[in-house]
Formats: sequence, C-alpha cells, structure tokens
Amino acid sequence: QSRAPPQPGRTRAAKKRLPAGDLRPAPSGEASKRRARVGKASPGSPGFDQSSPGATMGPKEVVLMDQEERVARFGVLCTGPTRRDANGVVIEQDGILFAGGEWVPGGEYAQKLTVKNVTTKMKKLKYKLPQTRYFSLAFPETIELSPGMSQEIDVIFRPIKEEIYEDTIYFKLEELPVGTVISDAPIRGFHVPVRALLPTLQARIPEDVDMGLCPTAETSERTFYIENNGEVPCPYRWSVPEPFTLEPSYGLLDVGEAHEITCSLHPQQASVFVARASCEVGKGVNAIKPQPILEMKLSAVGKYVHIEVSDTRVDFGDVLAGSPITEELTREIVVSNRSVVHARVEVIRVERDREPVFA
Repeated sequence: QSRAPPQPGRTRAAKKRLPAGDLRPAPSGEASKRRARVGKASPGSPGFDQSSPGATMGPKEVVLMDQEERVARFGVLCTGPTRRDANGVVIEQDGILFAGGEWVPGGEYAQKLTVKNVTTKMKKLKYKLPQTRYFSLAFPETIELSPGMSQEIDVIFRPIKEEIYEDTIYFKLEELPVGTVISDAPIRGFHVPVRALLPTLQARIPEDVDMGLCPTAETSERTFYIENNGEVPCPYRWSVPEPFTLEPSYGLLDVGEAHEITCSLHPQQASVFVARASCEVGKGVNAIKPQPILEMKLSAVGKYVHIEVSDTRVDFGDVLAGSPITEELTREIVVSNRSVVHARVEVIRVERDREPVFA
C-alpha cells in the first residue's frame, strides 16, 4: 500500500536529538525534557551550584553547623553580644539572638554581629542577606580579615507580630575550607543563625530536698528557694502530700526574684518518708512555658529519741527544817541523749498539791 504524497505547503517536522548539556534552542517537547534533566542536577553537573545555600536541599532547608564546627572548618568565629546564662556566667552568643522580653511588634532593634578571623591566614568572605524581610543588613561587600582581626556587622530587626522569627546569614568564602581539595566538591560557606524568641515563663527549684534524720513527735524544718529565671512574672502554687508541708504554698515571683520556701515534717513514728511535691507555674499567664509543672523529691527518716538520766533517785538525806536559804543543798543529775537525732528535754514537776520544795 502506497503512502499519499505530502500536500503542497505542509512538511513533516524531523525529530532531532541533542547531546547532553546542549543548551541550543530545541522544539517544545525536547525543551521540556531538557529542563527536567537540568532540574535534577547532581554535584559536578553543569546545573549544580555548590556554593549556593541549600544546593543539595530544598530551597528553604538549611543545615546549621554549631559554632565549634564552623570555627574548625572555616576558621571564622561569628558571635553576637555576650549574655549571662541561668547561673550568671558570661557566655559568647552564637549568631544573633533577640531574646523574649527585649522587643515588641512595631519597633526597630539592632545588634552587632562580630566576624573574626581565628586562623593565621588571610580570609576573604561575603555574606548573603537573610531571606525574610524582618532582618536586614547593609549591602553585602567583600570582607577582608587579616589573622586575628574582626569586623562588626549591624543586624536590624523589625518585627510586625508577636511570634518567633528564625533566619540565617550565609557567608561565602573565596578560598577552600581547611582540610579539603578541589576534587572533594567542598562546601564554600556556612550559615549563622539569626533568631528572635518570645518571652518565656519558667521557674527553677531544687531537684530534691533531703531532710535527713528527724526526731518523732517534733517538727523539723528545711528551707530552699524557688527562683523566677524567665522573662515575665511567674505565679506558682505548691501541691505536696502529707506528712510534708510547704510554706508559703503559693505566691508571685517577679523577674529575677526568689522566694524562700520552708519544708516542714512532723513524724509520729520512726519510718522512712518519701514524697514528690509538684509546683504549677504560670497558670493564667499567656506566655511560653517550657515546664508548666515542676516536680521535686522530698525525703526524710523519722527516728525515736532515747533519753537517759544519770540517777533515778535524788536523796538529800536529813535536812534541818527552816534552815536559811544560804545553806541550800544541791545535787547534779546528768541527762544524756543516746539517739542519733536532737532531743528537746523539759523537767516538769509532778506533785502539784503542795508548795514546791525542790527547784
């Protein structure tokens, strides 16, 4: 069967194959296939940029190295203003952090990021602006740092809502990182975190309070402190099982304030007492609460008191009636505590139907 000859004015499009990596114009069908092929570029292929942030990840996915790893790999230390930790120790801040309670929506806040060369070689690097519009920096220019030198970069924060903000500043180095060669397809830059956090409500209490050995039928006390180490006022309320008691059982702590709490125990028998006290913090307060319920272990051992006297009978012998007071006779009795706990001793006169003769 013969094919019909082509009609005048109409020609059949010839299929044309393009070599890999060819970027010349191609028919629509081939162009779409080639674009798909370039979009799946792998390290080492023409369409893969190893120096760009997130090159091996999604466009918004970022892998953050900790400060120690960045310094070891790139020889550059990036720190923000110094801060004090919960124990009052001054620490270097990794990157930029606008802590909760230091900012409100609608304001403008600034911190300085210090970039320091901690190696013995010259460093040339350039930063990329954060992706979000809430953090801004000056127009990026190449930074040249001699060994031991540093440069400060102003980071401006303009929040519009009361929420957590997180971003990064990407630094690209012109030379290879320490310990890499060209064939290793090295990472030529690193990310420095830039964050703004909400105020947190939190308190700190001891993990346990051990009252040790306690005498029975007596009240033993031990004190400790509850401290507000958050950024907003902190209400608290204790809940503790018997026979332990905590006073005050509730209160309100201002930021940085501490209250002294007294733990009391009045055991009636010699036994081991163990309980867990819970403290609810921040009830009714709209804030981030890392630990809304704090728990603490209470322990004590009740012990009986054992008292001994040196004599069971005190005999003054024959005494002349009506003798002057200057001739009073005395006898000494030694009272000893043979137990492992303290003891309170009180001497009480038994006979009350006559005038006292002994004192």
